[in-house]
Amino acid sequence: MSIEYSMGRIGSEDTFLDLADAVKLGKKIVGNYISEVEDEDGKYAIDDYSWHVVTADTFEADWINDERLGKADEIKAKYKKLTENNRVFLLEVDWN
Repeated sequence: MSIEYSMGRIGSEDTFLDLADAVKLGKKIVGNYISEVEDEDGKYAIDDYSWHVVTADTFEADWINDERLGKADEIKAKYKKLTENNRVFLLEVDWN
């Protein structure tokens, strides 16, 4: 078992997204990803998962946990700006 953390974008736009809408879209994105994993690797590939919309308050801790994005300053600045518009989520997957 291992835990993986990865940040992702909510939609392809940079405009402000109401938090409730961000949660709705994020839930769909994460659900699609989990379904794809289960289809490819089997139903028991994932023990558990959780996710949340990244906010300005949680960004630094979430950024440190992320294992997918490069740690270049320009990428960090881009994602930090996207958090102001509720456009980033962090997915935590506990792999079996």
